[in-house]
Amino acid sequence: MAQAAAPGAAFFVIKSRGSVAGCGGMGPLAGGNSEVCELRKMYFLTPLRGLGLGPRLLKMVLDAARKSGYKLCYLETLDHMVHARHLYQKHGFTMIDSPMGNTGHSACNSWMVKTL
Repeated sequence: MAQAAAPGAAFFVIKSRGSVAGCGGMGPLAGGNSEVCELRKMYFLTPLRGLGLGPRLLKMVLDAARKSGYKLCYLETLDHMVHARHLYQKHGFTMIDSPMGNTGHSACNSWMVKTL
């Protein structure tokens, strides 16, 4: 996994056979409190799913968020992304009733937070 970062943000890329096969990161929540970060762009190609990389990557992202001083991690997803929501819930994220901040992700209909 490789990492590129800006202040208060981190992004990790998983490569397989020289190609990007997964990624995920975090950064400040647009329009939110300075103690809240947003989990962003966590994706895996289908062949990588079920290999334990999701929990590993999520831990790396959350560790980076803690080191950056964030107290809460927020994410937006879709109701039909059952496997993703299960991963987040298994790692301490809880559902909330409405979106936070101003992310511009108007298609998302499922919101979660985790205290760091």
